[in-house]
Amino acid sequence: CARGPVAGSTVKLFPGATGVGSAGLCGADITAGHVDVTAASLGADGVKTLTATVIDAAANTSVASGGLAVTLDSAAPAAPTLALTAGSDSGTVGDGITNDGTPTIRVTLAGAGAAAPVAGDTVKLYSGATEAGSAVLSGADITAGYVAVTTTPLGSDGVKTLTAPVTDAAAKPSAAAAGQAATHDPAAPTA
Repeated sequence: CARGPVAGSTVKLFPGATGVGSAGLCGADITAGHVDVTAASLGADGVKTLTATVIDAAANTSVASGGLAVTLDSAAPAAPTLALTAGSDSGTVGDGITNDGTPTIRVTLAGAGAAAPVAGDTVKLYSGATEAGSAVLSGADITAGYVAVTTTPLGSDGVKTLTAPVTDAAAKPSAAAAGQAATHDPAAPTA
């Protein structure tokens, strides 16, 4: 009959042919049915297929486990840039003045390679420290190079500093877009 791992055996972790971690098994691991192995390094970003073997005290090595595909993603997306959309820019185009209490902000995406945003990443728009809108990026947004986010009400008149980090699937946020000043001025001048 087949014999399972026993205390004193060693589990080795492989992302290919080279081992990147190992752990000795103790009675508690056997009882729990698992052991945690910390990898030294998995190399460059990308998909890695991890397998494990068990080596007993007599140096007999088990057949490798089934593969576990994991994606290594260590790069945060690049910071975007912000501007009022033409429909929300009620002053001179580009002056950052709007009479729209819930303006739409064009979040222009940036970055290439590992720092490029991808479909499924999230843009959160902030007015100061308060979240004022968000969008999950679609393939169409990536192709267009931007996403339009309509804010929640910005409150009273005055300058609002808007920022918008992009957060990827690995929960790594980009640096926030440089603060875009938008002046909310809904009142018409009096004569």
